[in-house]
Amino acid sequence: MNKFIKSFIAISVSGGILWTLIMALYWASKGYIYSFKQYLSIAIIVGFLAGFFLTLFVSIVDYFSTKKYKKIKESANVRNEKSIIVNLDYNEAFETSKKALTSIGGRIINEDRENGVITARTGLSWKSFGENVKIEITKLSNQQTQVKVSSVPMIRATILDYGKNYENVCGICNVLIGKENPTR
Repeated sequence: MNKFIKSFIAISVSGGILWTLIMALYWASKGYIYSFKQYLSIAIIVGFLAGFFLTLFVSIVDYFSTKKYKKIKESANVRNEKSIIVNLDYNEAFETSKKALTSIGGRIINEDRENGVITARTGLSWKSFGENVKIEITKLSNQQTQVKVSSVPMIRATILDYGKNYENVCGICNVLIGKENPTR
């Protein structure tokens, strides 16, 4: 489904419900409870209109925030994942992955060197309420390691992230590739 339509449905419905509750409470406090059905329908219509304009605004901000990524299909998804093979030994790839997480503002929650898994969280920003980042490291040979990076919104119902999860994945991969090839 189109991102704009998903945003419109989510924001309009939540906006409609929220506006309905606010207006219903306001009208009840003023003693207009006898014609509640009439005011309820007005509040729902106003909520959906507010939701439409809010969706339009948020979509425009999202468009300009992710404009530089528009040619890359993965950037439109709020759940991003990328797997790369680096010419680093397992331990070096593990340590570099930890450094890469801190370079994107991640806070390591758990690290399991034996199973090759690092989980982290990023903090609140204007783009999102934070992300859960997971790095899975697999030894392929003495000097080659596969690193799988995934970044998802902390709040599962997130529809727009303004390219934040894509930036997290690319930032970590770029640090790993830079470590592999320091002359870049």
